[in-house]
Amino acid sequence: MKEQDIINKLKKEFKEVYTWEDKPNRSYEKHSHEWDTKIIIISGDISIKIDGKEFTLKRGDSIYIEKNKTHKAKTGQTGCKYIVGEITK
Repeated sequence: MKEQDIINKLKKEFKEVYTWEDKPNRSYEKHSHEWDTKIIIISGDISIKIDGKEFTLKRGDSIYIEKNKTHKAKTGQTGCKYIVGEITK
């Protein structure tokens, strides 16, 4: 699926949709959001840890993170580009 197609699909579910890109080995310490979030990987990879379970996401993979769910993340050696949908309609 093309990047714009993914954006259009997410816009049907989420109020805020944007593309984000992280540099290699970027870490996000434990945190949570006051809204639901879905990310879809465009390139690179990222590992996300939720409730003690680690998920490694690569191109084409997605994950849904419920609001107020504590999680942390780290990108791989090539960084990661992904599309984010936040705040469900």
